[in-house]
Amino acid sequence: MTVKKSIIWLLVSVIVALPFSGAFAEDGPAVPASAPTAKTIVHFNNPDWQVVLDKLFGTVDAPDAGLLDGTGHFEIRAEDLVLTATQAEFFTAIDSPQSLSALIEAAELLRGRIRLEGTIDGEPFQLKLAGRELKISGLTLTAVQREALFAELSSIPGLKEMKIEALVDGRLTVTKYQGGHEKFEIRSNGRPEHAGKPEKLSIERPGRALGHERIERLERLERPERPERPGRR
Repeated sequence: MTVKKSIIWLLVSVIVALPFSGAFAEDGPAVPASAPTAKTIVHFNNPDWQVVLDKLFGTVDAPDAGLLDGTGHFEIRAEDLVLTATQAEFFTAIDSPQSLSALIEAAELLRGRIRLEGTIDGEPFQLKLAGRELKISGLTLTAVQREALFAELSSIPGLKEMKIEALVDGRLTVTKYQGGHEKFEIRSNGRPEHAGKPEKLSIERPGRALGHERIERLERLERPERPERPGRR
């Protein structure tokens, strides 16, 4: 009896001493832990505009080599860009495969971050895309172009917030988009006006300088006196 107990205790000690994973793991190669996806970071200083487009969309010889055709996160920053009005049509060309809407839609899926800074015909502009938020300033648009651009960008499913500061038909405007709603402002001297409402005009009318009191006096003077009834003094 004592020998049996000793054997049982010996077996229990051996099982406890064995590593848990080694005792019950099935035979097979070890599976390494998945490594985090590397993030591509690109920084340009005073680049040609075409160089930036090629880095984002790919080239004619390598159309699938752009950052937007990849599978990993990326961050691109281009400073001191110099664009002409013709090159700036990138922001308003909706049907082009290399357009602002195509850029934002593809970048949002890859959680890409984009920052472009420079000038358009000598006037400063800036574009920032971080996650689901977009900010653009320095564009020159017509009212039709602004409405078309807003309609196109607000239809992108992943874009939740947007702010566009642009000169529209010669007037500084701010278009905001958040929570599915649009807010449009016309700015004058840095302050918002009431968009869509006619401006108040001050019109001087003839005789207004007389004032209300003088008009009443004239009416009393011009009013004929009542004839006195007979027998009444």
